[in-house]
Amino acid sequence: MRYRGQHKLGCLAPAVERTGWIAAGGVDGSSEDITRQLPRPSGDELERLEGFAAASNGWFWETDADHRFTFMSQSVFDVVGVRPEWHYGKTRQEIGVPASVSTADWNAHLQTMQERRPFRNFTFLRAGPSGDQWLRTSGNPVFDEDGVFLGYRGVAADITAEIEALQRANQLADDIDAHRGRQQELIEAVNRLNASNLEQRQLSRSLAHDLKSPIAAVLGVLDALRGSRAILRDASAREYLEMCAASLSRMLDKISEAAEAAVGGRDEDRSVDLNAVLRDIVSDLRLNLELLGGEVDMTELPEVRGDPRVIKAIFHNLLSNAIKYRSMSRALRVHVSARPADRDGMVEVAVADNGRGVLASEIDRIFEPGFRGSNVGDAEGAGAGLDYVRSAAQLLGGDVLAERRTDGTTFVVRAPSAVSSS
Repeated sequence: MRYRGQHKLGCLAPAVERTGWIAAGGVDGSSEDITRQLPRPSGDELERLEGFAAASNGWFWETDADHRFTFMSQSVFDVVGVRPEWHYGKTRQEIGVPASVSTADWNAHLQTMQERRPFRNFTFLRAGPSGDQWLRTSGNPVFDEDGVFLGYRGVAADITAEIEALQRANQLADDIDAHRGRQQELIEAVNRLNASNLEQRQLSRSLAHDLKSPIAAVLGVLDALRGSRAILRDASAREYLEMCAASLSRMLDKISEAAEAAVGGRDEDRSVDLNAVLRDIVSDLRLNLELLGGEVDMTELPEVRGDPRVIKAIFHNLLSNAIKYRSMSRALRVHVSARPADRDGMVEVAVADNGRGVLASEIDRIFEPGFRGSNVGDAEGAGAGLDYVRSAAQLLGGDVLAERRTDGTTFVVRAPSAVSSS
């Protein structure tokens, strides 16, 4: 089985500008004698094009060889509140020189038109009669049969709803990242409590409550955002939001499980399918893996005996550490495999990553409470995870060992087999 991450969510990258409307009469373009005009549709064809433009919340436009507007479809009035005739005879600069775009970017756009080359998806913010609007325009140069440049013909549209939806989605992604950091802090706190101080169970319940409330609020915003027109039209954005919502829902479940384990103690030992456990953990970490382009693959794994919550916490810590302490010079790869039960009825499950590795001088200390390797860099953590992993494995009657490799680290979890050895 293979789980591949690929970041799916894109962003806008065109030049951005802000222009303002000039009052009618501020620039008089009527004195320009336009001797060459582009061939223009009329009658039924023009009516049909107007319908297409209106349906897309946009309009058609044309300019002459001097880049002065000579035609705009009537739908421009419905979109921006200014009649087509107001634009005629004016250049882009006369309508409103951009105020927030850099001079270099604006000059590059003008240079494209001076060189009579096509331009695509030029996006800008314009202050109009009904307020600020995000607009996007594209244009193609037009030449006659003799190769004489006649002007530009293009389309424009109001994309305010789309931009605002993407801005909200980006803000939600930032909020999710912030809550994910708080979740990790909570998990580490719960790990420390379970390993060394079971008398602090009430603190775990309080921490879980404090974290669940803002996550539930973000889920509510995600649910409201699902109904926006821009998200409904964008399949990638819908998929990303559904992924975020599913990840947060699993996060809430995990926090509840951790709180129950801290308050109620160990669950009764029973047979646990490690294949299902690892699939569930990879699903929990799916967003992280996709953002990093990481992969987790595994062979067929055996069943072990123990508390399902403790077993899941062990492997969740190991996979989370593989992500946190990944190498910055190669894509993250984690391989999970198992060896058959030995004569003592113990199975060994190896979690091999290609991360930063462990220094030879520190390999014997990585399970000490609070110890952090000298090569962890700026990765967040309190040095409690591996201490909890070993303590939890020993609680099951097993152990955890660490093996250095030239391209990463392998952690070997020994746990009781669910199948009795003969």
